[in-house]
Amino acid sequence: MRFFVVQSKQMVYNKYIGYRQLLSHIRFCSNKFCDKLSVPHDRLAQEILKDKFDPGSVILSKEYDKEILETAIAILPYFPAMMLEFQGNTTPMGVATYDNVKIQEIQEYLPAVEQVQRQIEIAEEYKLSLHKKRWSRGCITLTERRPDMSFKAGVGKSDFEALRKADNYYVDKTDILYELAEETANQVTLFTRPRRFGKTLMMSMMSNFFSIRKDSRDIFEGLNITTHKEFCEKWMNRYPVLLISFKDAEADEFGIAYDKLKNSIADVCKMISDLTEKPVVNRADVQIFERLMFNRASDAEVQGSLKTIMRMMHAVYDKKVILLIDEYDVPLAKAGEKDTKTNHYYDAMLDVIKGIMSTAVKDNEFLEFAVVTGCLRIAKESIFTGTNNFASYSVLDEDFAGYFGFSEKEVKEILVAADRKDQADIIKEWYDGYVFGNCHVYCPWDVMNYMSALTKRKDAKPKNYWKNTSHNGILRTFVERTDFDVTEKFETLLNGGTVVQSVSDELTYDTLHASEDNLWSVLLMTGYLTKADPGEEGETVSLGIPNREIASVFEDTVVAYFKNIADTAEVNSLINALWESDEEEASRLISDLLWYTISYHDYHEDYYHAFLVGIFVGRGYHVESNKEKGSGRPDILLKDKRNRRAIIIEAKRSQKETDMEKDCEEAIDQIVAKKYAEGLYGYTQICCYGISFFQKQAKVRKRKG
Repeated sequence: MRFFVVQSKQMVYNKYIGYRQLLSHIRFCSNKFCDKLSVPHDRLAQEILKDKFDPGSVILSKEYDKEILETAIAILPYFPAMMLEFQGNTTPMGVATYDNVKIQEIQEYLPAVEQVQRQIEIAEEYKLSLHKKRWSRGCITLTERRPDMSFKAGVGKSDFEALRKADNYYVDKTDILYELAEETANQVTLFTRPRRFGKTLMMSMMSNFFSIRKDSRDIFEGLNITTHKEFCEKWMNRYPVLLISFKDAEADEFGIAYDKLKNSIADVCKMISDLTEKPVVNRADVQIFERLMFNRASDAEVQGSLKTIMRMMHAVYDKKVILLIDEYDVPLAKAGEKDTKTNHYYDAMLDVIKGIMSTAVKDNEFLEFAVVTGCLRIAKESIFTGTNNFASYSVLDEDFAGYFGFSEKEVKEILVAADRKDQADIIKEWYDGYVFGNCHVYCPWDVMNYMSALTKRKDAKPKNYWKNTSHNGILRTFVERTDFDVTEKFETLLNGGTVVQSVSDELTYDTLHASEDNLWSVLLMTGYLTKADPGEEGETVSLGIPNREIASVFEDTVVAYFKNIADTAEVNSLINALWESDEEEASRLISDLLWYTISYHDYHEDYYHAFLVGIFVGRGYHVESNKEKGSGRPDILLKDKRNRRAIIIEAKRSQKETDMEKDCEEAIDQIVAKKYAEGLYGYTQICCYGISFFQKQAKVRKRKG
């Protein structure tokens, strides 16, 4: 359906609204009520202001109150026909068709339009929706509000062009283009941020903007960068761009990782293989290019691959090349993790990456400028030695701090667009808390995942999206180290406190574990911790856990570690005490086991539940675990089928120590009331326990009789 508004002789927008306001309104109406327009929004706005229209395109009303008129404009395109009843006569206010539009002036129907405006105000006041509309006497039938199904989160999309063409929600970060190209003199810019903070989408956006092989006017239409008209004339689709990602070049051994890296280079070559057909390209370069494309290149040719491709692009377009390298350090991260004294994995991969980067960014006469992203800045002497006009921006730097992650204002705009302002506090608790430079930011991956869930299920609960995208080995390394003890510092963090540490944003992957300071630095750079005070500067900063999501990652790591170190003899003694109904011994043993774990004040039932499950799993019993309360099943069911016996456990977290006895009895009463034991047919011994927890103390009570 096309976009239609109401025609008249005098253009109301000439008097009341400027170009940018009109453009914004047209975009809003198009996205909310119609399919994609047949003409670009900016052209539409210009023609409205010039009073030029084609039949059936855009028509405006006479000079009426701005808000009332905007309401009529926003509503009209939603229906092929709209009828208003005024003074007992049914008269078409507007009839829109696919081919033409037939409009009568609405001056005599203005009271009805005002009534519509009042209905909308009522709908907003009582949180009702205009999703279903029925026109009668200028009124609207109101229905219960549902999530705005026109809001599309585009989860997992890192292709800027695809995201924009699919009309997915985009948080506008395009001003970085102007700041980067016009306000810095950087030859090479490195942005280091944690995973899932929008680096890849940012690089795709840059590629689409600068690439001479694209026409990107439509997908950048209305975005902030288009206000810099002279800049767009100079830079938009004016330069050859080489974009490559190293994110897939990781494996447990060097040979496979190197093959994956060569595949990434071959894929780039396939996308621009038409360069080989240009007569201006040196034939020797064409031969190297083809060997790269068919995975037959020598090691030296692989290391010089980016410069070779850039030389070819320069020959074809007679312009220097903008180089974009995404996730440059992924191969090195895996190499550092799997490196041994015998396989020399890290040194081998470092030589490859250093060779590729060296030829591409150092003294390369075909380079306009380069942008590189990753998680860590590899120490300058390792990779970036000799690079002119090199600048690195990490989570500690103020420059460019707001371009990665969502600000508070941006998250509020997302919630308004999705009609879910009621979720603001929950999203802040779970996904906010990061400090980059002097900016507070939310994790964009988490926010958009949760917003996507909310559009599908009104009552969707927040969850940990981080743990499915990042491995937590660095936390395990901390807990398991014997040469230094971070137990007290972890306890402080899990209790909502901060620790003061010396940190550096310049590391090497082969020395990450060399010192405690290095490990704290890695936790900061990879997003497990954040600066607690945006105003702090220097190498010593206060660190804290950013939000509830990351706190749960810490908790899970502690539980997993405890499961591995729990003494087998002690656990067997505990299980025997439960079989023998020895409440005091079971209480003592559980309390002892708790003592070994990292303590924190914000204990909750899920933690204790996971703690108990971790004790019992893998001990030769069938363990059924149920975290969902009110489901009609116990927290933990332990079955010994060979001996036809079972243990039922209901766990409670006590608010204070004096409540522990009472909470045990309540847990037992719940087991009885919910009839948890009824399904255990054939078992000759069934022990039902209520276990209460208060911090690192446990009390065990068995159902009598």
